[in-house]
Order: sequence, then structure tokens, then C-alpha cells
Amino acid sequence: MLGQSLEVKSTVYSPQMRAKGVIMITPKEIMKISKLTDCNDHTGARIELAKVFQRSFDCKRFLDRYKALKEIHLIEGSLNYHLGLYRDSLDKSFFEYIKEEAGEEVFNRIHTAF
Repeated sequence: MLGQSLEVKSTVYSPQMRAKGVIMITPKEIMKISKLTDCNDHTGARIELAKVFQRSFDCKRFLDRYKALKEIHLIEGSLNYHLGLYRDSLDKSFFEYIKEEAGEEVFNRIHTAF
């Protein structure tokens, strides 16, 4: 999927974070997330993304929920339809939160990894 085609040449900054000199996410982190998605570990990719952004703003509520989903997935052996719908709903909130907190530029670069 994306792991082969994404060329990330520099660290991704939001305008707000660039002004503060804070790095939001590195190309290496984007590639790791992309590889998790390529290996069909979509929940794991979201966990990694929440960990990255936890450094800059509060993503604990998302991180905890994604970890719980991952645990259920491992116990059950698959992510059933209803949990998939829940994850989709959680994704919508999480991605909106990232866009709001980190800015459109960062969101667009990250979203390509999914």
C-alpha cells in the first residue's frame, strides 16, 4: 500500500508547533504507522499515532480505547463487525482531534499513512 510510495523528506510540523519549535511527527514514525497498516494492523497503527501525539497534547483517551480494542482483538482472534464500527467512530473523533490540535498540514501528511 503506502509503505513503498510515501516519500517523506522532512519532519512534519504544524504551524502552531513550528512556531514553538516542537516536532510533531518524524518521517520514521510515519513510515512505522504506514507499515503497521500495510500489515493489516490498523488498530496498532492508531496506537502508535496516539503515542506520538501524546508527547505534544493529550491523546490518552484515544490511546486507552485503542489499546482496549487491540486487547479484545487479540483475545477474540479478530475484530468483529460491531467493534469495527466502534473503531471507525473512534477514528473519526481522533482524526478530527488531530486536525484541530496539529493543523491541516500535519493531518494530511499523517492521513496518507492510513
